[in-house]
Amino acid sequence: MGRYALLVGISNYTADLKPLPSAVKDVVALRQVLVNPEIGGFLDGDVEVLTDVDETAIRKGLSRLFANRNKDDLLLFYFSGHGVTDSRSDFYLTGISTNKDDLLSTAVSADYVHRAMNQRGSKRQVIILDCCHSGAFPKGMTAKDIGTVNVLPKLGGEGRAILTASDSSQYAFEQEGFELSLYTHFLVEGLRTGAADRDDDGDVSVDELYEYVRDKVKSANNLMSPEFYPVKEGHRIVLAKAAQDDPKLKFRKEVEKVVKRSNGKISAIARNLLTGKSQSFRISTEEANAIISEILRPYQEYAKKLEEYEQALLEAIAEEFPFGEVLQAELKEYENHLGLREEDIIAIVTRIIVPKQAEQEERLKIEQRSFKVQADKPTDYISENLGNGVTLDLLRIPAGKIMMGMPADERQIALDNVVKYGNKREDVEKWLDWSTPQHQATLKEFWLGKFTITNAQWYAVMGTNPSEKYDVKFQGKNQPVVGVSWDDTKEFCKKASEKTGKSIRLPSETEWEYACRAGTNTAFHFGETITSELVNYDGNYPYGDAPKGEYRQKTVNVDSFSPNAWGLYQMHGNVWEWCEDVWHFNYKGIPQDGSPWLKDGQQNRHVVRGGSWLVIANDCRSAFRFRLDTGNSNYMLGFRVVI
Repeated sequence: MGRYALLVGISNYTADLKPLPSAVKDVVALRQVLVNPEIGGFLDGDVEVLTDVDETAIRKGLSRLFANRNKDDLLLFYFSGHGVTDSRSDFYLTGISTNKDDLLSTAVSADYVHRAMNQRGSKRQVIILDCCHSGAFPKGMTAKDIGTVNVLPKLGGEGRAILTASDSSQYAFEQEGFELSLYTHFLVEGLRTGAADRDDDGDVSVDELYEYVRDKVKSANNLMSPEFYPVKEGHRIVLAKAAQDDPKLKFRKEVEKVVKRSNGKISAIARNLLTGKSQSFRISTEEANAIISEILRPYQEYAKKLEEYEQALLEAIAEEFPFGEVLQAELKEYENHLGLREEDIIAIVTRIIVPKQAEQEERLKIEQRSFKVQADKPTDYISENLGNGVTLDLLRIPAGKIMMGMPADERQIALDNVVKYGNKREDVEKWLDWSTPQHQATLKEFWLGKFTITNAQWYAVMGTNPSEKYDVKFQGKNQPVVGVSWDDTKEFCKKASEKTGKSIRLPSETEWEYACRAGTNTAFHFGETITSELVNYDGNYPYGDAPKGEYRQKTVNVDSFSPNAWGLYQMHGNVWEWCEDVWHFNYKGIPQDGSPWLKDGQQNRHVVRGGSWLVIANDCRSAFRFRLDTGNSNYMLGFRVVI
């Protein structure tokens, strides 16, 4: 029974991949522990090292490693360098001359490695990949005790274990303060010290090594998620030995317990306790302090990043508050760069930013409450009986004029707002063009539903409940009916007209915006922005300088929140509202009298307005318009009616 290893480290690249200084160092450090007879037990001549070589050399090395082996041989393949994926998410290992535009011929595909592994021979194989996207390498099997992962059926051999530094979408990191890459640093540490021997049986199995490295990596950088993919009994493969009676190892595990339960801190009492432990293990003060320092190191490095983040946050507040859209995007990118845990970010933000956000939100509420409407306010309403005690309330919307569409000064704010959430600028520009050109329309008086149609009103007219197609959280009697297509709303209007003797219809798009604005010309009838205390939308994506808010993930009762100046409820958010109009990509040619635009355009699509509970605040603007197929129905779609 032999033990053979191929260790590959690529630090320098000749093409378009950046250097990785630690990769070659990773290989050297790992080799030292593998050939140590008291740890890895690999013979010096049975560990092949390849550094800064091309893809051909890596392929040949893999062939040598896996060819003509006995079934009981232990084979280890380790790679440190760039891992890349192509447009189909196929994974490749890189050599010094790898070209990302020609991966097939200049890199080593996962498929090639799989074929090398599947040669007849060893049934004990360990693959360790310290590279970006390495979680994309295994595609087929069910991982023992780790959950189901996508691993290729072709990997169905016996006794295999694949350890990766990251999942299929993540990057592996070189970390400031560590000479080796973060993953390999703890890999070597766990083997060298024996600390990865979690059950104290004197052996370090690959599952124990994985657990040790995972916990250590996560303590230093939350962005990395090491993964483990064992096949059959692969999790039991023993990679190294650990001295059971080593006093340094015993002391190290005592320190690990203290540090883990206190999240990287050692109290005065715990330090005195450890001093006594080190003396009982006959470890010198110098050796004990060195062990403590090594264990505390990842926690201390992480604490430095928290301090750095907090200081940067304070400096940003001094420069600009509330944060503009650009600064918010930069802050999010900075948080990701540091690899901070969400709970730590929340703790700092709660302490520093939340009080300031509360001040800003209160100011916004005051401004919104003090907004004066410049148009006539309707005072009349009518109530139509739909039967079984259910009524349809409508408000008189006065005759008047509207400058319909998106004002020029609103366009740039909306553009910046949507781009910061990851949308392409050219796509957003196209969407904004839908709300142009701005134009004047003159409307006659009409009556519009005070609320969107509820589940109770729909049932009273139609005898059905479309909302039952969805979760119970959408089915309240006073919640808006959802799951209705444009065709469905037309049938409702027909039957409601027959029941009431009145001509009931959908509003035109011009009528809808005129009623929504209620004499205002701001982005929302509330003012320049909204909060989730005023509108039901995804509060994680605010508009302008508004703070983040609640994301309810459902509709709310139609009489929730405050109405606009004309008494209409939820013209922003909760559910998209169908309009009568056929979809056109801009307003060129739209009727100027408020009537629906039914000629030309996309006859199989109709306009929806107002946004919904599921969308960002931008999509709830008074000027925002969207389109859906006539037969489309989902849990965001509702409507209100006109008489």
